Amino acid sequence: MRLNILCFLALWIGALQLQAQSSDYQNRFSASIIAGINMAQIDGDDAAGYTKPGLNLGARGTARLAPIWDLGVEILFSQQGSQSPSLQGAPRNFYLHLNNIEVPVLILLKDWEISTEDGKDSYHRMQFGAGLSYNRILNATVEVNGQDDPAVIDNFRKDYVMIVADLTFYFTKNWGLNVRWQRAPMNIRKDTYFNPYMFSLRAIFTL
Repeated sequence: MRLNILCFLALWIGALQLQAQSSDYQNRFSASIIAGINMAQIDGDDAAGYTKPGLNLGARGTARLAPIWDLGVEILFSQQGSQSPSLQGAPRNFYLHLNNIEVPVLILLKDWEISTEDGKDSYHRMQFGAGLSYNRILNATVEVNGQDDPAVIDNFRKDYVMIVADLTFYFTKNWGLNVRWQRAPMNIRKDTYFNPYMFSLRAIFTL
């Protein structure tokens, strides 16, 4: 499954790169590669803090709507979940690991335009984003007191939506650092209050 996801992402990145580099689309469309980490938690799991790390990998395609407005669509492999504190010599009370496909759709506002070093081009250092992200759970692992508890997975919703807000600072025209906050306005379990949210720190390379 993971190999299929990585192959799909590689093909999608390649297609975006070819489109972004063509003369007809160069000024309107761009493609970016994304790599970073999530720090996640779930409200309702009785474990406080953003203690569950995970990968955030994928690509973004961007379409220019106006001089300072873009539409961004991403396809990500995103690891989410929650875990209780680890005590020496004792198993965790609770551990949840989610492997998700995530498709954020954002409106992007750009600011602080500067020229490149050679003076032949310009770019915006700051980019603010807001939108929604569709999540699909590919697979999940649940452990209670160190033991697998697959029955819990049956009560999870396979699909859910998260609210997204983020900020990107571009050091150069190609390289940026992104900080993102996300929260689901819905429960991802059918039988109890279980509301995921997370922060992400990601590097973005625009092709």
